[in-house]
Amino acid sequence: MDETQAIRRMKAGDFSALRTLIELYQEQAVQAAYFILQDRPAAEDVVQNAFLRCFERIGQFDETRPFRPWFLRIVTNDALKTATRQR
Repeated sequence: MDETQAIRRMKAGDFSALRTLIELYQEQAVQAAYFILQDRPAAEDVVQNAFLRCFERIGQFDETRPFRPWFLRIVTNDALKTATRQR
């Protein structure tokens, strides 16, 4: 399944389609969160939660736009919030 199919299936409520997006973007997302947090376990937690939020908010995603920046913005915002709480 490709990214577009996964997004459409997720919009239809298919949680299993999230696996495709995890396989495509997990490592990039962890790297982005780690860059902010400098803590691998915390970065992994942020990304896991971001994927769940992605599923919850996939209805807000505009399919005419690229998914990667939309998702990485969720990761970045969550990592920044986590970093602020840790201080």
